[in-house]
Amino acid sequence: MCWITGIGLLPAYYCRLEGHYSVVLISSDQGETWVEHEVPGSTHRVQMNVVKLADGSLFAMFRSRQADRIYTSVSRDNGRSWTVPERSAPPNNNSSTQVVRLPNGHLALIYNNSSMERDQFRWVQRKGEFRKKPLRTPLTLALSEDGGKTWPYYRNVQTADLEYKESEIGYSYPSIIAAGDGRPHIAFSYLRKAIKYVNLDENWVREQ
Repeated sequence: MCWITGIGLLPAYYCRLEGHYSVVLISSDQGETWVEHEVPGSTHRVQMNVVKLADGSLFAMFRSRQADRIYTSVSRDNGRSWTVPERSAPPNNNSSTQVVRLPNGHLALIYNNSSMERDQFRWVQRKGEFRKKPLRTPLTLALSEDGGKTWPYYRNVQTADLEYKESEIGYSYPSIIAAGDGRPHIAFSYLRKAIKYVNLDENWVREQ
């Protein structure tokens, strides 16, 4: 949830048999009441996270149930209406992502740099049957200087280690904030065994 010029904005999504889709709940009275606004064309696009750009528009990124790419949408009326989500460059493995706006206006995105489009998966067994599960490695930090249009800088924060060979879980559900010092602070699930925390400098991403 975030507050934008006194308006509370809460992204959510519905799980229906015909497909999952996203909505935005908006409150103008400090959370006393909420009005729901559906994101058009958002079937299979879930776990929406929103940042406000320098021009006042809202920029959203979505997890894709199809494990192909991260999808993006824009609102120019404080979240009441949204463009149909479109494919962006960063891949997605049907795993959670998060984006934040840094104090200098750049966007920082934490995500798994893997996708079924690139055949990045492992076989897992469930109830005697094998299926493909998208990899949740590596965990990558990317930077955008143009409001999410392009992501020219990226670097892996966590890559597969020896423990990952014995686990199908991977590195997932990342969270990122921008501290007052301008540095991205990241926390994520490490193989569902612990929460790992990383404090980085933006220039570290550019060095690669």
